[in-house]
Amino acid sequence: MAGKKNRAPKKQKPGQARAPKPVETAKPEEITPETAPQPEAAPPVPVTPIIPAFELLPSWENPRRLKSGMEETGLAVFQPAAGSKDYKDASRLLKLKEADASLPGNFLLCVKDGPGALAAACSGCVIKQEAFTLFVLLHSAVFSGNRRDMHLLLYASALAAARPTHVICCSPHPDISKQDDAGRMIFLGRGMAMGTVPLGHPKILLFIRCVGREQEAGIPGPQLAIIINAANAAYKDKLLPALADAFAKKESVRLVMLPISPDYGEHLHELKDAVVALGLPASGLDNQMAALESKYVRSRADLTPASLF
Repeated sequence: MAGKKNRAPKKQKPGQARAPKPVETAKPEEITPETAPQPEAAPPVPVTPIIPAFELLPSWENPRRLKSGMEETGLAVFQPAAGSKDYKDASRLLKLKEADASLPGNFLLCVKDGPGALAAACSGCVIKQEAFTLFVLLHSAVFSGNRRDMHLLLYASALAAARPTHVICCSPHPDISKQDDAGRMIFLGRGMAMGTVPLGHPKILLFIRCVGREQEAGIPGPQLAIIINAANAAYKDKLLPALADAFAKKESVRLVMLPISPDYGEHLHELKDAVVALGLPASGLDNQMAALESKYVRSRADLTPASLF
């Protein structure tokens, strides 16, 4: 069989356009979560240090001494952003519950030392009404440094943030034989200018300060009732509303004063008077006072507890 002849390519007719070759297009690159462009992280919000309101501390405290101590040790007070590392660390150390963050006007303050370590923290809430601005101090704890001065620094900073007309806090019934309980009662009087409400509660004591009217021994009953009911938004105590109703019927309620004398020895006499006036157990009180005198008066020991509440 004869082989096939090679065919010559067809000649293009004049005027006939040549068909274009198909152009290969690149396949779109597949985007995965790993290759997708990531949004730039927002820069951290700068934290402005809080200037403590030393002028709102009791008149007998020395602002100059506290300021110089703060500067010498490089302490700074600030309000950390919710969810930040400092906020979480302070919440853990204060043993705060998740419910605390939902309180009205809730805030948290931290103190850091020069190297940046967390030295102290406090939490509370501010409740504003027409007649008053109430600061409820819920927790205050010192992790390092001078306990008394650090609590004062926290208190002055909280007062700067809240600018309250009244400050209120509470503690379990104290056992004066315990150094922390005795020191707490002395500090609440001498350091924070608190008076004690004769509440008659079986478990807790309630302390109050009327800012600018610390020398007044009494408070109008109806006003005290409103304040207690407002504070109970934080405390959620079942007995407080009924106790507040009883105060609302009184023209005036006389507060039980805590130690405020400049004399250390007198503090113990004032503490004893407060314990008796509040109807707290007084058995063996003289022996307890003698033991406290050895530490507090003779040795000038700082009895202020690391954790106030």
